[in-house]
Amino acid sequence: MRLKKWLLGLVTFAAMAVLCAVCVGAEKYGDYLYYSVLDDGTVQITDCETGAETVVIPDTIDGKSVTSIGKYAFYYCSSLKSITIPDGVTEIGLGAFSGCTSLTNITIPSSVTSIGDYAFSGCKSLTAIGVEVGNNNYTSVNGVLFNKDKTELICYPAGKTDKSYNIPDSVTSIGDWAFIGCTSLTSITIPNGVTSIGDYAFYGCTSLTSIPIPNSVSSIGKCAFENCLSLTSITIPSSVTSVSNNTFSNCESLTSITIPDSVVSIGNYAFSNCEALVSIKIPNSVTSIGEDAFKECISLTCILLPDSVTSIGDGAFEFCKNLKSLTIPNSVTRISYASFFYCKSLTSITISNNVTNIGSYAFSNCSSLKSITMPDGVTSIGSYAFSDCSSLKSITMPDSVTSIGGYAFNGCTSLTSVTIPNSVTEIGEYAFSDCKSLTSITIPNSVSIIYECAFCDCLSLTSITIPNSVTYIAVSYTHLRA
Repeated sequence: MRLKKWLLGLVTFAAMAVLCAVCVGAEKYGDYLYYSVLDDGTVQITDCETGAETVVIPDTIDGKSVTSIGKYAFYYCSSLKSITIPDGVTEIGLGAFSGCTSLTNITIPSSVTSIGDYAFSGCKSLTAIGVEVGNNNYTSVNGVLFNKDKTELICYPAGKTDKSYNIPDSVTSIGDWAFIGCTSLTSITIPNGVTSIGDYAFYGCTSLTSIPIPNSVSSIGKCAFENCLSLTSITIPSSVTSVSNNTFSNCESLTSITIPDSVVSIGNYAFSNCEALVSIKIPNSVTSIGEDAFKECISLTCILLPDSVTSIGDGAFEFCKNLKSLTIPNSVTRISYASFFYCKSLTSITISNNVTNIGSYAFSNCSSLKSITMPDGVTSIGSYAFSDCSSLKSITMPDSVTSIGGYAFNGCTSLTSVTIPNSVTEIGEYAFSDCKSLTSITIPNSVSIIYECAFCDCLSLTSITIPNSVTYIAVSYTHLRA
């Protein structure tokens, strides 16, 4: 099970920064609480000792009304089991009770008008959020927190043990972090009236196997289904125009996904680490595929890229170790950094005629790739672009290439001969080093610079002719170690 740690680290860092800021000048009340007096003369609770088990927040401190609970005030008070919030508090800040893993229930007083994002995230024992009668902004139904008119579902307590949940028909939006860490839920029904699913809405719902998304949904937030480890299939409705960053990242059981023709962009890490995904059809409407979008989709064997795609982000298919073949459409002009790094089963690839740049590490460690033809128009081959392509026997470089980057073909141990076109002006450091089978290489008169160890450890290379055009070779740059 791979649950990403970066989110916790990010929240922890942010919380610590806030706590350090609020603790300066904060005063202590009783055994556990810290507070600050705000500019309006009211009191904000800013911090709490992590060992506190039962906390009663007072109505007043030194005659001043307590009106707010600050950002991360009770962050990771893991021993906290019970808390009483007085009537008079109007604001509960960002992440206020985040990580209170022993807290079982909480009641929002009638005075509260604002509750910050992920106020109750990581409260894995929380079974109910109550709201006092008379609150004009919030309400609770069976322990689930909503806005007053029940159009937004704000927080489903992570400690509830129900296996399924039907979201009420009144709901039109599922809030950010609404179901985060609800590990007991196996199925959720979203009504037809819902139009938006917030950021991190179902993050870490590890038991969720089924969640049909209705056609009314037009927006799905970033990380919305990340780490839904048991989710096996999903259909994105035709009303959605983009797949946001990390939306389905680490859905390691996902075998099937349907992307509609309405989608124009696939975000960074959108399907990364979807380990069971075997194939995916990208519709003709998609123009961009984000960074690491399909990274470590280790079961992916084929993917069809339509002509509508104009950009493929860095590392988009990195570590797709079972991907066997790929055609890059004519609409793509650049193969980005590490786009196909360690696609070790890739035996053939067709590069479109419009590609002008092959980025660093683009095909590095594609150990089954036997040949490659670069189209006319390619001007540069990035560093490590084909390094350790150990089965690569032949390369065709067009006359348009002007530079070969450092380590570009390093470790291509099956490569026997290379013809460098007459357009190349420089050969990068270690560009052909460790090409142990290389017996022949032609360096054209256009080359003026050969960098360090360009042909080091080419054990089968017995001779080389350096043309008169070369003006710069440093010590050992073409050193042949036999």
